[in-house]
Amino acid sequence: MTVCRISASTSARQTWRRRKPHNGRGQYLFRFPNGDNVGVLERWVFPDAFDGVTTVDTDWVRTLVREKEFRADSRACAWIGKPVAERLKINLADDAGKARVKRVLKTWIMNGVLATEVRHDRNRNKCEFVVPGNWNEASGTIHADAA
Repeated sequence: MTVCRISASTSARQTWRRRKPHNGRGQYLFRFPNGDNVGVLERWVFPDAFDGVTTVDTDWVRTLVREKEFRADSRACAWIGKPVAERLKINLADDAGKARVKRVLKTWIMNGVLATEVRHDRNRNKCEFVVPGNWNEASGTIHADAA
């Protein structure tokens, strides 16, 4: 499957399309003698990182970082993304899954659901840890997806 962008005069009007076999079973309806295939373009929308993420998940992650130390660095053993991915059933071995978790965490940090603070770990190295942010539940919006 190929994803392409059809440009318009402004970036707000850009439309994304993907090439898809016409019959939906992975088979092209027509194959030319030279080996070319006929498919169709269909509208494609970037998946929302917050599909399936609820306010219950937001409360859960805030409680989690209150009770246990987690790091902001995705290379750390105690990366906050690991339990978040497990809770949201996202595969971190997949690059797209890891990018989705990073986007959710980035948005939560931007919105104040979570925050980071630099302090020394048990080996006295300066590290960035994730802590609950100053997010006010009454404020309403949980995410305005980070760019």
